[in-house]
Amino acid sequence: MKRVIVSIVLICLIIPLVGAQNWPKTYNGMNAWANWVIQNYDKGYVILGFKTNYKIGWIIKTDINGNILWDKKLGNGLYTIAPLNIEQTQDNGFIIGGTTAQIGNQNDAFILKLNVCGELEWCKILYTPLIHDDLGLCVKPTADGGYVLLGLYNDLNRKNRINLFRFDGSGQLLWHYYYPPDSLLFNEDAYEIYVDTDGFLLTGAGYIPGPGVPPPYGAIRPYYIKTDTTGITLWKTIYGRGTYYWGDAVSTIEGANNNYYSAIRHSDTTGNDYP
Repeated sequence: MKRVIVSIVLICLIIPLVGAQNWPKTYNGMNAWANWVIQNYDKGYVILGFKTNYKIGWIIKTDINGNILWDKKLGNGLYTIAPLNIEQTQDNGFIIGGTTAQIGNQNDAFILKLNVCGELEWCKILYTPLIHDDLGLCVKPTADGGYVLLGLYNDLNRKNRINLFRFDGSGQLLWHYYYPPDSLLFNEDAYEIYVDTDGFLLTGAGYIPGPGVPPPYGAIRPYYIKTDTTGITLWKTIYGRGTYYWGDAVSTIEGANNNYYSAIRHSDTTGNDYP
């Protein structure tokens, strides 16, 4: 079993005396914000965001110096579309996960595949007519050419908040699991998927009673769910349970020593937040 270790990573930017360049880039044209960026196969960058009224998604492909090679818009401005993350696929195309209200004027999770030029190959909307506010939070490629999509509120039972969907390379749904919490945990959320060699690690947070916050209330703490490659739960961990460690985990990676390391927001008993 891998251990979950909370680490604070200090990133030092070492700037050489010669040959270094700093280049802030601003991309105008829409009142939008960016929420995801990846480095592409050609050492350029792909930036994903959406218009602040949630009606248009925006993808910008740049070269290594941040100059725009192409940009694409998602949606027609008539319904909500919020692409939340983008990843490079095995064929150097892109996979996008997010939320849209294209069908039935309600929010549904979606997964969308683009080719290397940013042209649409396929799109799957997980339309749930009896659920009006379910979300797609994060999509990741898998080693076999498929994809996993992290969802929220995708089950009719509102207590089954965290969901995971598995797709093949053509976008066909293979399975869907939800992960109910332990009896004392509530209002749990997951934010990101880490694709491991033996399965998937879901990173997030939930509320649980403890010192300073007794039942029926709870304090927020980092929450992890590890599954195998078929989506079956292997273990769950609530970090800081029984202590005054409060906070939520946002993103996790695996180190060379086979431990997991998370970026976390820690809240102390005075209400201050720290990375």
